[in-house]
Amino acid sequence: LSNMDLSKFDPVGTLNVDSKKLAACKDQLNNVEKEVAGYAAAGFTLDAVLDVIPDMDVDIYRALIGLRERGVLQLPA
Repeated sequence: LSNMDLSKFDPVGTLNVDSKKLAACKDQLNNVEKEVAGYAAAGFTLDAVLDVIPDMDVDIYRALIGLRERGVLQLPA
């Protein structure tokens, strides 16, 4: 985790999902990315996503970063 720039992620903020971009790349996502996207679309905060997904936090953050890079997740300004 120390090698990742996590400063853009607000632990208590919600994650905005672009449903069109999610649908376009859904087949390319790994299981953790699919879970993160699903919970984010349901309005979960980052803290809640970290609590409910049993994978390691580093894998969840990798998924968040990957989804953000694909344009699936937009972070609040």
